[in-house]
Amino acid sequence: MTDVLFLRHQIIEMNKRVSEWLDKVNREFNHLWNINQIEPEKFQEKLQEIARIAERTVGDDPREDVFTLIELACWMYLQANDHERLEIRVMFAENKSVLQQIHSYIGRQASSLSADGNEEHLLRALLAASIEDQQVDTRDLHLCLIDLRKAARKHNINADTYFNNIAQLSSDTPSEIGYRISTRAFLQSFLTSD
Repeated sequence: MTDVLFLRHQIIEMNKRVSEWLDKVNREFNHLWNINQIEPEKFQEKLQEIARIAERTVGDDPREDVFTLIELACWMYLQANDHERLEIRVMFAENKSVLQQIHSYIGRQASSLSADGNEEHLLRALLAASIEDQQVDTRDLHLCLIDLRKAARKHNINADTYFNNIAQLSSDTPSEIGYRISTRAFLQSFLTSD
């Protein structure tokens, strides 16, 4: 229980830090942004470039620290009992700025898995997906998991075992958003999809 309290404190502090950083980035982005100066065919490219410039200008990017915190939460989640796992999911749900970084974390794990074939990346990504519990955007989560499966397939890793095992740790309460099924059912149904 002490570890869960420690994690709660860390998540709340990180959420504040990320929120403040994102506010600064958004102000800088709005300062740089002028839609009238962008050619329509280069819109997406220019949008991403301005976002990167705003992030660099603000500096002190907390995302590496967020990823470290998510990784800590993943290992705690793996070792936790059902009640503690619920508490961890709620902690993230209540701290949206940290919660919204989970898809980036999953994407990073998928890229790392694709690069080196280390199955720990698959495990970490699925634990993070279970913690996220379809609270951000289930469609984006689905795309992250497709990338994860592709990376596993590239190295002939049987992802089904991991999906099944983490599904058992996941919430069995239907989500109120997205596909309106539980994360457990979502991960289990994913086994048959490509």
